Amino acid sequence: MDAFRMTDAGILRRSLGDMRDIAKTCIAFANTCDVEGPPGILFYGVRDDGSIEDAGNTDSVQKTVKDKLSVVYPPNFVQNT
Repeated sequence: MDAFRMTDAGILRRSLGDMRDIAKTCIAFANTCDVEGPPGILFYGVRDDGSIEDAGNTDSVQKTVKDKLSVVYPPNFVQNT
C-alpha cells in the first residue's frame, strides 16, 4: 500500500500534481476498500502531513476531477466538500 501513501485507514491523500492518473488511482483505491467497512476517502490537494495545497481555482479542479472520472464505469460516487 505504500505506493498509494495510505495515511489512515481508508484515507488516501494525493497531490494536485498527481491528477494525471486520477481514474486509475480512484479505481485501484476503490478496489482496496472493504465493501462492508467504512467508506474510502480520496483527497486531492492534501499533502501527506495533512496540510492543504493552494488549489488556485477550485472550480477548475472540481471540473477536472469530474471530467477525468466520467470515463469510469461503473461510476464512483464523487462528493465535493
